[in-house]
This record gives sequence, structure tokens and C-alpha cells, in this order.
Amino acid sequence: MARFFLDPAQWLVDPALAGDEAVHCARVLRLKAGDEIEVFDGRGRGAMAEIVSVHRDRVALRLGAVEEESPPQVRLVLAAAVLKGKAMEWMLQKAVELGVDEIQPLRTRHAVVKPGEDKPEKWRRIVLEACKQCGRKRMPAVGDLMDFPDLVRSASGLRLLASLAGQPRPMRECLQQGPVHAGVTLLIGPEGDFSKEETAMALDAGWQPVSLGNTVLRSETAAIFGAAALRYAFE
Repeated sequence: MARFFLDPAQWLVDPALAGDEAVHCARVLRLKAGDEIEVFDGRGRGAMAEIVSVHRDRVALRLGAVEEESPPQVRLVLAAAVLKGKAMEWMLQKAVELGVDEIQPLRTRHAVVKPGEDKPEKWRRIVLEACKQCGRKRMPAVGDLMDFPDLVRSASGLRLLASLAGQPRPMRECLQQGPVHAGVTLLIGPEGDFSKEETAMALDAGWQPVSLGNTVLRSETAAIFGAAALRYAFE
């Protein structure tokens, strides 16, 4: 069944799809009055809905019973260096499927690509489409591009640095230290890894270096492996 994002402001009075969602419903899928769809608001609400009327840029709905998706027990933030094209898109899609709660793209010294300021909007569209595909009602936040030092200084909770440098410990050892209340931030580097200066900065700020196994993983693989391991550990 087709799923659509219904803006939170549209749930109480005269619910209707608008913008790109209305276009996709009316012109791409060619749904009509009487058809049933599923809607979600990206904040945990979801419902079945009947299409009441279809116009070029507005699809009026009649909502059924509203269900609430419980918030995660532990908030998982994936802070990752920007990757090239398809690798970045793939990482975003799989992070959504694995239940990541926030994705923070980073500018790092060894990053191959230098994305423009409009890139986060494209990434948010990819995340939205992944939510529609996988059935999530809560949509991960995608932050604007952030410089590596700003992220290192501002992150809270358990802070894990996926690293080949220093003396990284297995992730499970870090998680066994005690309960995690403020969430977990997993820091993933670019194709060329973090620079020595960046690694030293993170370690000096209290980030814990963790190993993701005995093999060298591509950045996008490391991000998904780490996210999957963390979500499994907490759920």
C-alpha cells in the first residue's frame, strides 16, 4: 500500500496531501477518490486514510484511527563525513531502515567531495523516501553541514569514534560500562579516514575509539555496521 508524508499541521482540520506528495499521489500513482493509503507525520503518528478528492496540487483525505510509534529507548546519532554521490545516498537509506534517529553530515579534512549548501535538502528528501519505503513513522533529522570540530565539541551522551588509530576497543566493551541515558553518537570518517589532528582532537575531547572488527571497512559500510550493532544492543 502506498505511504505518504502528511505534514503534522494537516492532521487536525481538513487533512490533505500537498506539494510533492500530492503530485506523487495524483499524477504518478494516479490514485482516485475512494482509494486507501497510509500516512505518517514523521513524528511518530500514522494512520490509514481514504482519499476524498484529488486535485492537481491537493489530495483531500479522511483519516482513520491514529497510531503512535513509541520513541526510541536510546537516541542514536550517526555523525558521518560526507561521501561521494551514491555511497552517501546508500548510507542515508540504510541508516533510516536501521532506526537511526539523527544523521549529521560532516565536513572533514580528507573528505573527497565538497557539497554545496543545498545538499542537505536533497539528503532530507532521500530520508523521507526511505521512511515511506520501510514503514517508519518517525523520520530521522538530517542536520545542516557541520564542521568536524563543532561536532566534536557539541555532541553529548556516549560518544564513539570508529577509528583505526590509537587503541580502539570492541564496541561491546564500551557499551558494557553502564546505562546510556543521553543517547549515543557514532562518528564515522571519510574514505581517507580522519586526519591525525582530527583524531587527536576527538580523543582529547573524550570520545572513545571503537573497533568495528579486524577488516578495514569502507566508510558507508562502517556507518551501517556500527548503526546496526548499536540498534541491536539497545533493542
